[in-house]
Amino acid sequence: MKKVFLTACLLTGSLLAVAQQPDIQYKTKKITRTYSVDADEAAVVASEKDGKMIEDLLKRRFRATGKLDTKGIVACYDASPVYVSGEKFANISAYLTQSMPMFNGKLEVDNHHLKYEMQDVGFATAEENYDYAFVAKDGKAVKGTALATYVVKKRNNQWIIIQQHLSFKRA
Repeated sequence: MKKVFLTACLLTGSLLAVAQQPDIQYKTKKITRTYSVDADEAAVVASEKDGKMIEDLLKRRFRATGKLDTKGIVACYDASPVYVSGEKFANISAYLTQSMPMFNGKLEVDNHHLKYEMQDVGFATAEENYDYAFVAKDGKAVKGTALATYVVKKRNNQWIIIQQHLSFKRA
């Protein structure tokens, strides 16, 4: 059942891993939190703590991306394959090796929204979308909308991204 759920998340979602300008602080206009837990108060408290950890993980990934910090980005992921606009990469490092050379270090991000939902003990899904604009190393201006989905898992009392899908829609 979890495999079916994870596959469905991957097929229905989209994600972006582009950089934000290094001096821009992480700002989110909207965060939606959903907790799928029993009415047991201890479970709700644990779920809220996990939700904060998931939110922190995604913020760390976003900040590292903004600084073009590949080590920081990789630290947020396990070794699973990643999907970008329908293309499969062996892992996040393989994707970054191909994509990072296109950036000149300046990226503007606006209208950022983050949503996540606790699914089962130790699993959650997240969505992220925002508008982006950057100048590529070849001097061309690029603008568009980014959509991202993640599947995150709790391992050793830490949350890590185990699956992602990124999509870009250029303006």
